[in-house]
Amino acid sequence: MDGSTQLGTALLSGSLASLDVSTLSAGQHSLTVVFPGDANTNSGTSATLIENITSLNNTPTTTTLTPSTTTPVYGQTVTFAVTVAAAGSSTVPPAPYN
Repeated sequence: MDGSTQLGTALLSGSLASLDVSTLSAGQHSLTVVFPGDANTNSGTSATLIENITSLNNTPTTTTLTPSTTTPVYGQTVTFAVTVAAAGSSTVPPAPYN
């Protein structure tokens, strides 16, 4: 989610899911991950990650959030790895993230 906008869905592969997003424009985005729950696990929503995207020479970027687990237990902390890359190219050098 980017605020209240759904960016897509991802299927579980083992215990991980990953979603490549290439539609984020330059600017600030409030990103969250929502798990709807299933027969074995309750639903949940991650903490908000504020992502500031700066376009390099107006090059589109792709942002990928990868959770440390997609099957958290109630109260368990889930962390997200963030990768920002120029669309169709190599990874953009890391910037300070707040």
